[in-house]
Amino acid sequence: TLTQALAVAGGADVTLANMNELAIFRRGDGTEADRIAVSLNEILAGQAKDPLIAPDDVIIVSMSTGKWLLQRFIGTIGLPSMPGL
Repeated sequence: TLTQALAVAGGADVTLANMNELAIFRRGDGTEADRIAVSLNEILAGQAKDPLIAPDDVIIVSMSTGKWLLQRFIGTIGLPSMPGL
């Protein structure tokens, strides 16, 4: 399943991943791959079925631009320390 494949790969970084925009690319009989849109949040909440993964499938976990910007800039700067708190 998708969740098992992600676990074997080390998991999705929830601090950066867009958990609603995963994609599975699967080749059919033709040369072009079909894109299967998946929401990991819906799967984990039990609202969607955990799809089976075929041997040649490619799984893409999109990065959330907002989360990346927060971690990149605010996470790097950090919050100032406040004496007495």
